[in-house]
Amino acid sequence: MSYDLRVFGSAIDVATLRAAIAVSGLEVESDGSEVLIVVRGARRRYSFSVGAPVLVEPEDVPAEVVAAVLGPTHLVEIGVEGSEESEIPHAVRAARRVAAAMGGAVLDPQTDEVFRRGRTRSSERVERGLVSIVDVTWYVRSQDDDPSRAAAAFVDAAERHLPEALPRRYGSYEPLQQRWADGGKDAFVSFVGAETTAVSTGGTGLVQSGTIGRARSRDPHVHSHGLTVLAEPLGDERWSRALEAMFLDFAQAVEAIYATAEVERGVEWSGRALWFGAEAEHSVYLAYKGRWHGLTPHPVWLSWFGREYAPLVRDHLPADTTVECDGGLLHKRSETPKDRDALDPAWLPPEYLAVPPEPGRWALMSTIPAAYLPATLRDAT
Repeated sequence: MSYDLRVFGSAIDVATLRAAIAVSGLEVESDGSEVLIVVRGARRRYSFSVGAPVLVEPEDVPAEVVAAVLGPTHLVEIGVEGSEESEIPHAVRAARRVAAAMGGAVLDPQTDEVFRRGRTRSSERVERGLVSIVDVTWYVRSQDDDPSRAAAAFVDAAERHLPEALPRRYGSYEPLQQRWADGGKDAFVSFVGAETTAVSTGGTGLVQSGTIGRARSRDPHVHSHGLTVLAEPLGDERWSRALEAMFLDFAQAVEAIYATAEVERGVEWSGRALWFGAEAEHSVYLAYKGRWHGLTPHPVWLSWFGREYAPLVRDHLPADTTVECDGGLLHKRSETPKDRDALDPAWLPPEYLAVPPEPGRWALMSTIPAAYLPATLRDAT
């Protein structure tokens, strides 16, 4: 049985890979396109083999690696034949050098341990003052949404794509009383299931907060879950791709009617907390008092259209920015988040869009329903 190591990180060419391996008495005997054979010592004894770098899809990166490495795109596999146990330490040291060259980490499948050098998931510090945020909202049917299931799906999506969104603290009122460190996923899911109101969460780094919603009005039809993220770090496409992947994953898991990720400008940032002053932008909320009002009246960075809306909007969206997904459509207006004024203003037919009232601070509370709503959502108005 061989001893295997997996290195995840950024792209690496064969020359750089060879240079990372061939130190401390090790030499690469062959550099074929598939496998590098590494030998050691004067006798050129076989030590281990190294596979060529291969592209890896985000869903194929283990959660423990996602927690350690931001946006890994490539995988290098290293193996030691079963009869050569004495060579394992040499392979491990080589794997760590390769990980350093790739800006990544080593996963040891035999022990499930992950090794990384330095901090590979830290985002740049956002200076105090007026900042932009990305407000993420997933709209769901209240009768179909089980809060415990939504909480579990939220954790799963965060672990797969954006661990910073995990609920470091959570609760139904401020200051948040519960701690992720005390019970992890099971405690969080149990807490959400037992509550009768929405549960707020506090994230890490660029992720400031989140919400696992719950229907509140007497005759609810639609409610939402949410996430608030500092926009500046998302200028790095590795961060924006991670948020996009979580956005899609969770939208599919909760069978969202519609979901948006929108830049809001002019939000006050103290370095620790956000608050909305008089000049801050607000997203239009589309399910006030549990009633469905239609799609956003202007383009946003990311949109998810569920099964009711996908057939209606498919032909109105550019094919090169829209992806067919299981259960709906994902539409992305730009690679990294842009505010509404920087996006192409061409949007969807006006009859599908919620109608905002006169501009004002409380516009988010009084949207007028769209002229046309899918049949299955007409009772939700």
